[in-house]
Amino acid sequence: MKLFSFNKQASNYVYYSSLQNKIAKYLTTNAMNVDIHRVLDLGAGSGNVIRNLIDYKIDYFLGIDNSINMLSLHPKKMDNISHIELRSIDFENYCFNEDFDLIIASSSLHWAKDIESIFFKMKSNYNVAFSIFTNKSLESLHSFLDSTSPLKSCDEIKSIINKYFIGEFETIIYKENFDDRDSLLNHLKYSGLLGGSNISFSSKKRLKFEFPNLFLEYEVLFFIGKVR
Repeated sequence: MKLFSFNKQASNYVYYSSLQNKIAKYLTTNAMNVDIHRVLDLGAGSGNVIRNLIDYKIDYFLGIDNSINMLSLHPKKMDNISHIELRSIDFENYCFNEDFDLIIASSSLHWAKDIESIFFKMKSNYNVAFSIFTNKSLESLHSFLDSTSPLKSCDEIKSIINKYFIGEFETIIYKENFDDRDSLLNHLKYSGLLGGSNISFSSKKRLKFEFPNLFLEYEVLFFIGKVR
């Protein structure tokens, strides 16, 4: 299956990423407080996280993403943030050798090839906040196509997180409704929510003409805590 390209689909992604915006807003609302002044955003993309930080005074914000085209759409200046730095690198290659009050990853860690290796490198003084799509996302679609989600289960993600962090979990199911199948297909094509893959032509044809639903469901695991 063809891999989703954030570089090629950057502008379309911004238009179709309303779900990621909802998730980023919920995550930042629960993770932020007045004592957080240095923030690292893993998978910063076009800025879903930073746009939800306007109520906080931040000294330094570092956004990391491997798509330079996505980062070109990311805010470069905000009145409440003294310094914004953006780096076009794969967050799996980041060394975590800088000090931050909060490391946040919203709707990005499901892309990681080895999520545990990322957690292993985090320092003990970090506060963290994650939102991660689970394998129950797009459950009705996978059932219809007789396919298997490439994403990890909620229990599997929790087990990995519990090795490295102490904190609180919350699971939320989001339901996205569409007016027609074309809107649904465009959402799948441009939002990057298929866990790293695009749909094949034959599957797209089946979805367009046979899929019985005008909605898609997503299960998101939220975690807010500290490194052990």
